[in-house]
Amino acid sequence: MDDGFDDHPKIVALLDEDDLTTAGVAVGLWTLCWTWAHRNTRKRGKKPGLIPAGLPRRFFGQAGKDAVQLLVKHRLWDPSEDGGWLIHDFEDFLPTEETREARAEAGRRGAAARWAGHQKATEADEVACGDGNLPSTCHEPASKAVACDGSRAPARRDSHSHTHTQTQAQEEDPPSEDLFGDAAEPAKNRAKARQTKATKVATRIPDDFQVPSAMVPWAAENAPLVDWPTETENFRDYWQAKAKDDTKKDWMAAWRTWMRRAQKDLEGRGVTRRWNPDANDQGRSGTNLARRSPPPPEQRSTSSQRAADILAIGAQIRNESLNGGNV
Repeated sequence: MDDGFDDHPKIVALLDEDDLTTAGVAVGLWTLCWTWAHRNTRKRGKKPGLIPAGLPRRFFGQAGKDAVQLLVKHRLWDPSEDGGWLIHDFEDFLPTEETREARAEAGRRGAAARWAGHQKATEADEVACGDGNLPSTCHEPASKAVACDGSRAPARRDSHSHTHTQTQAQEEDPPSEDLFGDAAEPAKNRAKARQTKATKVATRIPDDFQVPSAMVPWAAENAPLVDWPTETENFRDYWQAKAKDDTKKDWMAAWRTWMRRAQKDLEGRGVTRRWNPDANDQGRSGTNLARRSPPPPEQRSTSSQRAADILAIGAQIRNESLNGGNV
């Protein structure tokens, strides 16, 4: 179809009709039947451009009948003696036999050029592979070792793209510096780590959830206002009591998020004094933040000691008064 179809005088006149809806149907009908004719009437024994009488109704039903009248009126279609209609000048614009032959010859030359290029690539690939009957690394690293003749081999790869892939793989997974070691071991370890990370599933918080000592410096830097052991107990109790949406893939990451939120909460309440664990906490903070032990009975604060002394003096005075003694 010509790109000047919309500006053709017959189309412009058709669209100037009073019934614009029928005119639009007529343009659509012409386009559909034109493609149908190219697919079905350019065959031996067929009349090129012949539109059967029932085809417009198939596309647009009863509206197709009025559209046909407009197409005939503007000489886009001509009535056919064989029944139906002929697309006006359809056969005049078909490619000639010489044009079709020239196009076919151009297609054959193009196919021959592509095949020659494919043959050269194949030969270069075989040269890079060495002996074609032996397994080779000419295929992608992920492929199994196969013969270059194609037996049990995946689709052939272009040698240039293979070289690029192999170079890229070497850059991503450099071999070990140990010339006598297994150079593929680092790559295996990284692949295993990626696979483990990808297959990690969400679980509930462990009943014995503890914070490792390695996280003590992190808590001191990122949550200096937070009583870490107490917040860890709150964290564990909250998630153990939760009955819905209670699974995580990384509980240490969830704990860090909890500590950051606790830090923000304290900052929002105007707390500025850093949390300072007592000597007992300092002695055990490197082993487990989640477990706190009450201070020994003999370790009492100064205020508690003073209150105990006052009570003792009061008891002594009361006893002396009862015995008739003097203070």
